[in-house]
Amino acid sequence: GFFFKLFNIIPCFGRLATIVRDNHFRRHILNYSNPYDVVIVIKGSVLSPGNHEMLRKLNPSAKFSLYIWDDVAQDKGELAIRHYYDKVFSYSPIDCKEYGMIYRPMFYDDTMDNTAVEKDIDIFYIATCRKNRLGFIDKVVANTKPYGLKYKIIVRNSLHRFG
Repeated sequence: GFFFKLFNIIPCFGRLATIVRDNHFRRHILNYSNPYDVVIVIKGSVLSPGNHEMLRKLNPSAKFSLYIWDDVAQDKGELAIRHYYDKVFSYSPIDCKEYGMIYRPMFYDDTMDNTAVEKDIDIFYIATCRKNRLGFIDKVVANTKPYGLKYKIIVRNSLHRFG
């Protein structure tokens, strides 16, 4: 909550926030005595390499999957940890092609028949506010108007994201 936001706003506290997050993760993961069959990690770069190693050690026969939900250009840490995983998925077809990942959109269900679903919104976009995304959002809005597409855009604003 509040303290993690404070740590992210004040750069010198970034390392302390990582230590607190790692300890919190370790306390929770060590409470489970039965190994998992499948481990899926989303946004794995927030965990230290030691935590990825610990997950592997505690779950030696599990299938490990990593889902990258942000552009690699925004978070190079995801590339540094992908070797811990059997499969690496990304929402970005560009990153998948460049880094050999498996494409999987953010909202996916291979059992759905999308043609039978009535939709209120054609484009739904949720993002953290970053300078490069504002131009993208402007383009989405401008390009949807001629086609009468309905959209909903949610942009989360965090002070620590600017700079």
